[in-house]
Order: sequence, then C-alpha cells, then structure tokens
Amino acid sequence: MAYILCERHGGSGAAAVCDHVAASLFSTSPHPLDSASLVPVLTTYADQTLGPTWLCPDCAALHRVPPDGLILEGEEGLDRFFDTIGFTPVCPSCLTDKYPDLTRRVADPRRRTSACS
Repeated sequence: MAYILCERHGGSGAAAVCDHVAASLFSTSPHPLDSASLVPVLTTYADQTLGPTWLCPDCAALHRVPPDGLILEGEEGLDRFFDTIGFTPVCPSCLTDKYPDLTRRVADPRRRTSACS
C-alpha cells in the first residue's frame, strides 16, 4: 500500500483512483463526476484484496470495466491492474470528503474477469 502525506489530513495509507478522479479532488471548478458515476475495481491475489480503485466513467470504458465494477483475480488480474489500469494515490480522507457515498459502494463480487478480457 502506498503511503501519502496530506496537508489537510496528515499521513495515512493511500486510496487509489484514476488520474481524472484525482484531478477532481483538487479542482475548484464544478466537476461532472459524482459518487454514483465512479466505478470500483478490486483485485484479489494470494488471499488478499486490493482496492477498491475508483475509476471515472471514461477510464472504466477505456479499460472495459462494467459500470457496476469489476473484481480481477490471481496473477493475471494483478498484472492487468498494475500494467494496464494503474492508479494514482490520493488521501482517503480527501476522497471521502469529496465523494462521501463511496464508503458504502463496492464491486459486485460475482463480477469476474481475467487479464485477457
């Protein structure tokens, strides 16, 4: 897990988002994103779950992530996450300040994929 030092909230483990969601956290202009539009990606590997990583609708479409989210599994899923999808670390408190409903949303555990999808 990445560690982040936030000017407002101090140090903590980082939350993971796409570049567009990260940019929205620090924008002073109205942004078209809202909690309901963000798409979760989780990765399971060696009995551990990484995530969720929150993607904007454009990044979700680019990476073929369904609107209700995705769980990537195993080494292929881990490779797809790090090599293809990626993430930007952000302060988790800043993320929940901007998008408070995210803490109640997770990907549907029935959604599965492989690195080849």
